Parts: sequence; C-alpha cells; structure tokens
Amino acid sequence: MKKLILTAIFALATLSISAQSAFIEAEHGFTLNVAGVDLTFIQTPHRTFVETSTRNSKYRPHIGLFELGFNTPTQTSYKAYPSDTTPWFDLWQGKSTQVTFNLLSAGTRLSRSGNVGLSTAFGISWNNYIFNDPTKVKREGGTLTATPIESAKWIKSKISTFSLRVPILLEFGRHKSFFGSVGVYGDLTLDSRSKVKYGKGKKEVHRNMYVALPQAGVTARFGYKRIYIFGNYSLTHLFTKNRGPQTNLVTLGFGIGL
Repeated sequence: MKKLILTAIFALATLSISAQSAFIEAEHGFTLNVAGVDLTFIQTPHRTFVETSTRNSKYRPHIGLFELGFNTPTQTSYKAYPSDTTPWFDLWQGKSTQVTFNLLSAGTRLSRSGNVGLSTAFGISWNNYIFNDPTKVKREGGTLTATPIESAKWIKSKISTFSLRVPILLEFGRHKSFFGSVGVYGDLTLDSRSKVKYGKGKKEVHRNMYVALPQAGVTARFGYKRIYIFGNYSLTHLFTKNRGPQTNLVTLGFGIGL
C-alpha cells in the first residue's frame, strides 16, 4: 500500500514539473489543478484543447494543496459497552491532527463574473487521535477494548487512519481576493490502526480498529487568495456501530495552495 501511494504521488509531481507554461485568452469550461499546475480546458468554435499554466487562470478552485487541522470528538456515546465502562476516547487535542494533500482539484465558474463557482478535489488524508492518558486499544470480542497502560516507559498512544477524500464546494469570491465556501466531503478509509510507543523505540501496533469505511461530513472555509481557515463536522460516526464508541468529530485548521 505504501509503495502504491508513493508511486501515485511521484507520478503527479512529475506531471506538475513537466507541464509547460502557456496562457491563451479564450473562454473555458473548467480548470483542473494537478499539484499546483492549472490544466485549463478551452473550447473554441473550431476545436477543444488544453492549456497548462502555473499562474492563476480565470477561475481556479479555492482548495489548497495542503491542509492541517486539529480533531475534537463530540457527542461520544458508549452504548456498545457495559454501563460501568470508563470513557476512554479522550484526546490530546493539540496533537490530534488531520493532514490532507489535495493532489487533484477542479473547478468551474457558475457566474459570468467568476464570483461564484463549484469545485472538487481528490486527496489523501491522515488522522491521528492521540490519547490524553496511557491507553492501549485493540479488538476483542467484536468490539474495541481499551486498557490502561501502567508502564513507566510509555511515551504516546493513539489511533490513526488513512483515507481517500473528495470534497465538493460551492464557492463565493475571486481567487485573488477574499472568498468563502461551503460544501460536503466524503472519505473512504483504507487503513486504521492503534499504536503504543514506549521508550527505546519499542512499539505495539494493532490493526483494523473498526473505523467506518465510508465517512461524510460538512465543511466551510474562509480565506484570502490561496490561504484559508476551515471547519469540518462529521455527519457519520468514526467507528462502526456496536464496535466502538459512537462519536462525531469537529476539525478546525488551515489550508495553503500553490
């Protein structure tokens, strides 16, 4: 899996480096951004062709190449567990991060002035849920079980996920000024695991944390040019029903484009 991901990233980066810069004054249908390079699909009365440019085109989606956010669980329920279960999905919010790379993005304007547009992207996303307390999580009896760690050599424990992400956004504003956008996103979880890190490089890893395969939520952004802040709220629960705590997530962070 890691080799496949690295190969895809390398291929997209190579495409962005090899693209030649050109700009032609013509109306176009939409712009596809590949790792910071605009591929503008232009239609004329005689033919349809593609121009490439690393400069801002007439409409460029407001989705950054890189996003960093911080995760906070909300409305956490332990209905799948005995009534005397001690809540354990308690996160260290300053280190529970979400990192997203939007490798492909595309957008089209919905108004003649270009002040309103529709954009989407294809990205890869990593989430780290760092526990406040020393906790080991693994699958047991069809659910996730959490056990306190008493070792003095404990350094960090967490659950992490790797997903594919596709947002769809309705945008307002120009790409050279202030803008705002609202929309939805969908995730496809490809990997989940828990990890406990001890001293001297010792680690304990457990895979398949019953994280729900499809994830979905709503998102909003506000920014200036290629820098913005965003907020995500998950409409789906993080873990599969009756397999773990039922919790929604709020993610706040910032994004940067090229």
